[in-house]
Amino acid sequence: MIRRPPRSTQSRSSAASDVYKRQRQYIQSYEGEKQIKVYSLETVKFPLRRYCGILDFFLSFYKDFLYLNFNLFYSLKAMSIHKSQFVWFRKLFVLFSRYTYLNNLNPII
Repeated sequence: MIRRPPRSTQSRSSAASDVYKRQRQYIQSYEGEKQIKVYSLETVKFPLRRYCGILDFFLSFYKDFLYLNFNLFYSLKAMSIHKSQFVWFRKLFVLFSRYTYLNNLNPII
């Protein structure tokens, strides 16, 4: 039987929220010369927006930090490394997903 270590919180929060809490604690306690900037990827909640590709730019351009990628072949090449996982529906995802073309990044702190 595999035993997992206890969680840092007893609430039903996700593991990702625990990571954000730890990052926030580390950055607030950091006293180095340079300021550390940490961002998190924003998840799009409306399902149709996930698959409209670059057209979602018009709904996302007002955000603070927007990462744009117009090199579709770079994304396809990265996904094709895992040949057994790169099946037809994942190829469609790479072609039509907004995450291939643009990502909204929000500062954690």
